[in-house]
Amino acid sequence: GEADLLYPVRIQVQAWDRVGLVRDITSLVAEEKINITSINLTNNDDQTISTFLTLETKNLAQLSRLLAKIEGVRGVISTGRTDDGASAKVNS
Repeated sequence: GEADLLYPVRIQVQAWDRVGLVRDITSLVAEEKINITSINLTNNDDQTISTFLTLETKNLAQLSRLLAKIEGVRGVISTGRTDDGASAKVNS
């Protein structure tokens, strides 16, 4: 049925780099029962890390809940959706 449709969404997480950061983020995603189809990490010169994740989400409410949880992870600076390179950042 329509309830089973999944939409691919690309999100970006900016955070201070630390051991366990990516694990913390991916654990939250798994807790929300959301599948990650791709993950891309970039280490920046200023000790921060840019993480791009492509997720399969059911709806915007689920995505909003996840982003709010990721915002609460220690070291996270900002989270947001990225669509075709246009970043829609949500600053905490």
